[in-house]
Amino acid sequence: MVSVSLLINSIAYSDIMKIKVTRSIANRSKKFECNLHDADRSKRDAITLDQDTQISINGTNVFRGRVENRNPTKNKFLNLKGKDYSSRWGERLITKTYTTETASDQIIDLIDTYFPGEFTTTQVRSTTTQRPAVLRGLRVSDRMLQLADLENFVLFVDETKDVIFREETFVDSGKHLESEILDHDFEEKSDEIVNSVLVVYGTNLDTAVRRKDEASIAIYKEKERGVEKKDISTEDEAIEYGDFYLLKKSMPSKPTKVVLKLDATIKEGEIIWLTIESPDFTEVPFVVLEVIHELPPPKTTVKVGAYIQDAPEILAEMIKEMRVISTDRASTSLSIATAVDVIEEVITEVYCTVERRTITGALVGEFTVGTKRAGQASGGWTTLVNALLGVLTNMGIELLIRIWGQIATVLDDFSNPNAHLAIGSGSAVAKITDTSLGSELSGGRQQAAAGSPRFTVDGDLVWDTILGDAELPMATMREFAILNNSAAGEMLSKYVHSANLSKASDEEVRITWRIYFRGSNLTIAGVNLLRDFIAGFSTDFIDSSNAAIEITGSSTYRELVNSLVSPTTLFDMIAWKIRVVNPGEYATGGTITAVKLY
Repeated sequence: MVSVSLLINSIAYSDIMKIKVTRSIANRSKKFECNLHDADRSKRDAITLDQDTQISINGTNVFRGRVENRNPTKNKFLNLKGKDYSSRWGERLITKTYTTETASDQIIDLIDTYFPGEFTTTQVRSTTTQRPAVLRGLRVSDRMLQLADLENFVLFVDETKDVIFREETFVDSGKHLESEILDHDFEEKSDEIVNSVLVVYGTNLDTAVRRKDEASIAIYKEKERGVEKKDISTEDEAIEYGDFYLLKKSMPSKPTKVVLKLDATIKEGEIIWLTIESPDFTEVPFVVLEVIHELPPPKTTVKVGAYIQDAPEILAEMIKEMRVISTDRASTSLSIATAVDVIEEVITEVYCTVERRTITGALVGEFTVGTKRAGQASGGWTTLVNALLGVLTNMGIELLIRIWGQIATVLDDFSNPNAHLAIGSGSAVAKITDTSLGSELSGGRQQAAAGSPRFTVDGDLVWDTILGDAELPMATMREFAILNNSAAGEMLSKYVHSANLSKASDEEVRITWRIYFRGSNLTIAGVNLLRDFIAGFSTDFIDSSNAAIEITGSSTYRELVNSLVSPTTLFDMIAWKIRVVNPGEYATGGTITAVKLY
């Protein structure tokens, strides 16, 4: 027996003919729709817009918001629609300037200024990075979502009208579902997955290597594809290409749908465990991206994404695709009288790969990428860590900013001989605040191989090194990092594996780090220039002596930057600035359609 409670303006309503509640992890938005029997029109007279609405199913509160639509139907029903209270944020326009305020400061100030007394902010997590901005005519909702994206936080309103602003967390619900599954369409949504790739390479395409993603295969079964690469000449390059290919292809790019028996306790952001297709199919975890509770008939429909703990960027892409983006934007032609901040976010990802192979005890030396080895290599490499996402530390971000902008003291870059790869045995989860390994192994830090860093595709850099018995005889390995010094130094990134990895005597391990830059408005030349700075390939820094900003629109104007600064002491942003005034530099009443940095 299903029980539904509908309270509108604290009045309970029955005669519910149909009800549907949708909750999405995209902005944590919630909405409802229901039909009430209303033959005498009493409900239409009593229910007005903006009234507080609460819905519970089987005792679980699934919605709180307000009525935004009420329409009587020909068959004597009253159709109601509404959204949660975050929809209020789109009703106010901002006229504010922030200079030193953090994201959390701005969230609280916007709520207090434009919605006094309507919401509480007890669960706004404090942030430290200053987010300066000149805001004119931007909706409160748009700015708050911008801040959430900058901090990689979630932002929503709970059932008590308290504003939540915090890191995204995925909590295991403990729900293991099999007989509750009524329908699903996994195969339809995952037909573009590739989790086994055969890379055929060489000028004559006469050599091949195969790479697999076992985690993806366990969920979606093996889906193979062959790729021909005449421009690859070595096995290492082919393996590297295959692993990078799988990183982008082995998980679905879209959420998949599962229909369950009605369960109002399932919420967006939770992890649920599903057994699908056959009784012997491996039970695996999924994150609930969207949940719809409805009746009749009573059912819960969920859109889910495969939960792979070591690949959170896949989930981030799914969530980003699901975001509801407003079409009500300002004109692309901006008046010259408007102060404009142009922000380009450089997305930087780092990936760690660990491989192991056996070496015999022969007394001959093997020379590999410029390093003498004791013993003779035999057999192929076994992959222990397959291109998993590492953490770009706060210091790593600061190093990138300092190097790119020549701000303050430029610390050592990550070219040879500075670049070193390190191994440790610590098990603590990697954090952005880390500055060292938890327990670095003696002999576990080695200079990157000659020729590192190198690049294979636009916007990426690759460092690697091999450690044999001479450097690391026997070891338990778990954490890996790239630093810019043979001792101490600054840490660019860190990866901690989910379990211990071993290296025995007569074995050697190869560590590979890849860093990848991209941006929505960055040109290929731009990402490669940033890449070259980090690697020491170029000294042509975009500093205040040669950087220029060009604006185009009703006319074109270019000027060397007036200043090049990091707005905060955290070095998490570079600002290139020019000031354009009337008359002379740009025509009075002119418009700007594009801003470019050279």
